[in-house]
Amino acid sequence: MCAIYGIIGKYDKDKAIKNFSKLSHRGEDDSCFIETKNLFFGIHRLAIETINSSINQPFVYGKYIVIFNGEIYNYKEIALE
Repeated sequence: MCAIYGIIGKYDKDKAIKNFSKLSHRGEDDSCFIETKNLFFGIHRLAIETINSSINQPFVYGKYIVIFNGEIYNYKEIALE
């Protein structure tokens, strides 16, 4: 099972990274976080379908930041469309 960790508002960077690291056992395949002045989001990923692929998360699109936890099993068919 993956782990998603987030803080919105003021935070201590060292404590945030330490607490995020405590969840690493929930997703041993990849992990990443993004931080700004008032935001810390991270994900530890346990891969099911795409074990050898990088998660490239959190996704950043303009002013939006997205973290996804789930599986899209018909992703190959969707990609063909």
